[in-house]
Amino acid sequence: DKISSDLKLKIEELTGICIEKQQIVSQNEIVISKLQSKLQQNQESNASIVIAFEQELQEQKKVNNNYQKDISLLQEEIGQHKNTKKKKKKKKKKKKKKKKKKKVLC
Repeated sequence: DKISSDLKLKIEELTGICIEKQQIVSQNEIVISKLQSKLQQNQESNASIVIAFEQELQEQKKVNNNYQKDISLLQEEIGQHKNTKKKKKKKKKKKKKKKKKKKVLC
């Protein structure tokens, strides 16, 4: 009798522990479900943010490429103007030298 009553008490104690742990497991499953849902929402939100940043990045790259083309064209134009000025100066110098030589020959 004493053994059976001790066993009954032990069984009741273990059953109580099992019930408590099962309740904790159930609560944790609810928390896990909520966290998974939140994670999913965050991933979707982050994906849209990443897409927006990628689009902005592509736009900035286009702008930079256009500016780079403009810079190249302007540098070419500047180079042409510099060459034109040099040619004019060289021509003037050559003409002056020729005039001086003519004066000496005469």
